[in-house]
Amino acid sequence: MVISSERKLKVLSGPNAMDSVATINPKTLEGLGISEGQIVEIRELKGVYPLKIKSSESCPPDTIVLPKWIMYRLGLIEGETVSLEVLDKINELNWVKIRVLGSFKDWLENRRKLLNQPVFLDQNIPLSE
Repeated sequence: MVISSERKLKVLSGPNAMDSVATINPKTLEGLGISEGQIVEIRELKGVYPLKIKSSESCPPDTIVLPKWIMYRLGLIEGETVSLEVLDKINELNWVKIRVLGSFKDWLENRRKLLNQPVFLDQNIPLSE
């Protein structure tokens, strides 16, 4: 189910919890037609990583707060905007073979060019100039 494709949420980094949870303000969830506990994926990264929705008043409106490890895995940078899609059916994989082409250095350089600014692992560790 596609939800409000024109509505984008600003990505913020949250605690480095090991859960695959996306935290969103309850009023933003209501506006998107999403309920706490539903499974969503980031539309721009379709099929990459399902996230369970958690509702929290401490989350700023129109933002999605993700654990840093998820942001790193998905290649998301704080301040980017994303849209969500609710997953109606979750298929479980028992085994998958993944091939990685290219290098982390190439990915990093492409991200830097796309954003036209240095890329940071966190606020203190620059990964590119």
